[in-house]
Amino acid sequence: MCINNKEVPTDGAALDVDHATAALSFAVFVCRDQKLQQNVSTFLSAFKVPGREAVFDAKQLRKALGL
Repeated sequence: MCINNKEVPTDGAALDVDHATAALSFAVFVCRDQKLQQNVSTFLSAFKVPGREAVFDAKQLRKALGL
């Protein structure tokens, strides 16, 4: 819920400072929320952050880890 208007946030609000910081701090950002994963991937792509990616499921994680 949004603090200001007590409504459910839009999809665009799913990425916050904590998530952005974590995405920049680790080579692989893992989450179970597919919309958040998409937002983090877009963030990393838009800012051209090399060597970082966001994954949603085990298949993506294995690929990111080179397994």
